[in-house]
Amino acid sequence: MKLLPLDVPAGRELVFYLSVEEYVAGSLPSFLEGTPFEGVFFLWRTPPTVIFGRNQVMEAEVDRNFCREKGITLSRRKSGGGCVYSDSGNIMVSCILPSTDVKDVFGMFLSALEGFLRSVGVDASISGRNDVMAGGRKVSGNAFLRMTSSSVIHGTLLYDCDLETMQRAITPHPDKVKSKGVDSVRSHVANISSLMEDPLPIGEFMEKLKEYFCGSTAPVALSPSSFEEVLKVEETYLDPSFISGRKHSYSIERGARVDGVGEVDVEMDLEGDSIQGLHLGGDFLSLREGIDDLLSERLRGRPDDREAAEKALEGLVMENYVLNLTSKAFLDVAFGKKGKPKD
Repeated sequence: MKLLPLDVPAGRELVFYLSVEEYVAGSLPSFLEGTPFEGVFFLWRTPPTVIFGRNQVMEAEVDRNFCREKGITLSRRKSGGGCVYSDSGNIMVSCILPSTDVKDVFGMFLSALEGFLRSVGVDASISGRNDVMAGGRKVSGNAFLRMTSSSVIHGTLLYDCDLETMQRAITPHPDKVKSKGVDSVRSHVANISSLMEDPLPIGEFMEKLKEYFCGSTAPVALSPSSFEEVLKVEETYLDPSFISGRKHSYSIERGARVDGVGEVDVEMDLEGDSIQGLHLGGDFLSLREGIDDLLSERLRGRPDDREAAEKALEGLVMENYVLNLTSKAFLDVAFGKKGKPKD
């Protein structure tokens, strides 16, 4: 793995670093110099920020008034997954790999994070689809963005984060908290430093993390021209319409938490009992774009009925678009389980 040291002005917004990821992923051969089995790795920290997964509804995830009062930036990323709070006590980890086999590289990344934490004395373990736990609490959440010929894997490491502010800023979906059997965000997360027998200053901890992933491999760098290209990518993240997310005026919404997938919200526009359009939202991990258009095309004009929808979706492999989401699970959420009325 090649280390990318980022010598940038302090106080850069979180989306700048997401733009670095996207630029590097699109230019990976030039960074790897013909070594196809390596990747690029870098660490970063930001001022207080809440960042949403691509498919999430902002209003359902945060206390916007609190964030405004505290000067907490609201951003959106292009990967799926859930809402994250980050500040200077949270270490953001980025890994760009020359593979589109997301399940494989995502698993490798999570295993490496688990291994690193164990190497510094934290009893860590992978949990569910994208978390790393320690002491029964979450210390790392992760997501991915699959691009044309590469994958961006990124995640958090809660080292010395302000958990009080995190709790106030993020308003989770009730089903998410209920499913974990806890009362608040703060009660199911923990700072890594609090779990270490002899905690290190955060800078030393980050140096150990870089060494674990990259060893003595020669680092790579962003050229001045590359930096300018990154700023062009950043404009797409700063677009107000992207930050606020797509606006929907659908007739009905049905949702559920699906094991191994996450929250799945199905919004449908109905004309009478006839489906006119559909939007899929939630904190699931997307594998490719286009699922809304495809589902809308298949279901348009069909009745709001499971049997009719099942027939219309024959041959569609939902797992090609959303990690671990089967067609049956989608139909259960959207139209109710067989033999049971929908909500």
